[in-house]
Amino acid sequence: MPNIKVSETGFALWAYVLITSLLAALRLLADAQATLKKSTEEFKKSLKNSERRVQALETELAKESQEGTEPSQLRRLTEELEDEREQHQKDLSERDFTIDQTRKKYQGMNYHIIAAYT
Repeated sequence: MPNIKVSETGFALWAYVLITSLLAALRLLADAQATLKKSTEEFKKSLKNSERRVQALETELAKESQEGTEPSQLRRLTEELEDEREQHQKDLSERDFTIDQTRKKYQGMNYHIIAAYT
């Protein structure tokens, strides 16, 4: 009978460690979700600001070209608009990269935690 008690104790300890690890993994997932949500919100704000800026530059460019302004001003506005578009694309790429890296980090952590106790 002592073997049964030791076995039960060992199983109880294993179950406790497993449950504790799963709870830790759930906390990590919740943290990851919060981080991704915050990053997404920040990038959405940045995206809206960039879109507003692009629209303002397009409006200014259209207004300037209707008024027959100097070609140098049109070139400047066109370059500024193109720079804003490029920055917008960089922001989107950075957001996607950050989200992907965060997802990989937490997926890897969860896999190692679960694999260690199964």
